[in-house]
Amino acid sequence: MKKLLCATLCLLMALSVLPALADSVSEVMQVVNCNEYVSLRKTPDTSADRLAKVHLGEFVTNCAEASNGFVYCTWDGKTGYILAKYLKTTPWSTSNEKIIPNQMVYNCSEYVSLRQYPDTNSTRLQKVPLNAIVTGCIRYNEQFVWCTYRKDSGYILAKYLKKANYNVKTTPTPTPKPKVTPTPKVYPALPYYMQVVNCNEYVSLRKTASTSAQVLKKVPLGSVVEGCVQVSDSFVSCTFDGASGYIAKQYLAAYEPPQDSSFSDLNNPAYEIFKTRGSEVIEYTTADGYTVAVRRGYTEEHEEIMAVCYDVNKKPVWSKKDESAYTTELTLTHAFVTQLNGQDLLVMYVSGKGFTAYTIGAWGDQIWKQDDAAVEKLGGSLSVAVQSDGTFYVTGYYSATLMAFAPSGKLLWECEYVDENVYWPYHIDLAPEGIYVYYASGENGDLVWRGLFSYFGQYVSTDKVPEPDWEEAFE
Repeated sequence: MKKLLCATLCLLMALSVLPALADSVSEVMQVVNCNEYVSLRKTPDTSADRLAKVHLGEFVTNCAEASNGFVYCTWDGKTGYILAKYLKTTPWSTSNEKIIPNQMVYNCSEYVSLRQYPDTNSTRLQKVPLNAIVTGCIRYNEQFVWCTYRKDSGYILAKYLKKANYNVKTTPTPTPKPKVTPTPKVYPALPYYMQVVNCNEYVSLRKTASTSAQVLKKVPLGSVVEGCVQVSDSFVSCTFDGASGYIAKQYLAAYEPPQDSSFSDLNNPAYEIFKTRGSEVIEYTTADGYTVAVRRGYTEEHEEIMAVCYDVNKKPVWSKKDESAYTTELTLTHAFVTQLNGQDLLVMYVSGKGFTAYTIGAWGDQIWKQDDAAVEKLGGSLSVAVQSDGTFYVTGYYSATLMAFAPSGKLLWECEYVDENVYWPYHIDLAPEGIYVYYASGENGDLVWRGLFSYFGQYVSTDKVPEPDWEEAFE
């Protein structure tokens, strides 16, 4: 009995010295309670290998409770463990906000302005000096980043920020005088798309968040605005028809896309149009649950291509569309998936316009556009093969050129065929020995021409082989 009592007391004492876990764990957490940085470790152990130094103010994502007082999380592409006492919960989520690493001020002569709202006419909260580091960064749109500097949170123009370099010393500045401007209130995340309601005819999209501000556009009843962020008790920042401004919150409600629209209905920003899968549809799901579906269609003399991205709940979050200037009996539009630095990219091709790449996820940002004259050499139906590193190889049905592109969209090389009897390429295969291109030369029989090219863009040989049993697919 004495031995049992002694063992129980020892266990209680051991538990009392274990590190305490945070009260709760949110999807996104922020580094706090340290002088400079905390360690992201390989295992939940203070003696484990350090994977990275995560500096004060950084956001970590995909957080989950772990053992030994640690939180399992991801930062800057690396996944590991951080002690919970150095993290605090946040209202942010990776599905609604675009979280980026701490940023550093550059590209200015002396300082940049931290403003109350995402507007260059908005109140300046602070002057942030050259080389200063701002924390808690969320990309609001292509122009502004939401961040914190010396306890003030607001917006800085993105062109004056880059990823923080902690080896650069901040330009010394005098201690700022106490500010009378209160810290901006943080509002709950709104849906990316919202719809105009509660008005007779239209509402005003204004230049600043004020009922007396200049009217940029009249937004009709029922119209859909995008990129919605609440910036005050009364106003929402958003974009309509290419113009960004502010609309009174009382006139906006969450947009619920139609669930049974047709492909020709191109005025809605996002909706489900792919109830029936067919040979003209590709569908791809990312590791984090986003699905992109792409379909070709026709409008009068034009061929068009449209992509819709769905979240993990199968609700549409964005759509993209484009169309060719003309159409023939051959495909003039195409789409396929590649990767850039681990990020899934949807590449859409339109004859005469070239390639455009978009991220697959909550935002659908345009990453690059390739409309170089070389792309004009691709004619008719496109054949594509994608390498494991994201490099892709393409040729057109009327083309005499095989092209290779890096995942960044850069044209690596182009190689024209040297065999005059070979034409009408229709399929590309990647093999250890090189790139095989198959041609429909119009001859009868079971044999088809096959060209072999090196991965450096050099023609190797041409031979005749039995035609493989291809599966018909738009991929």
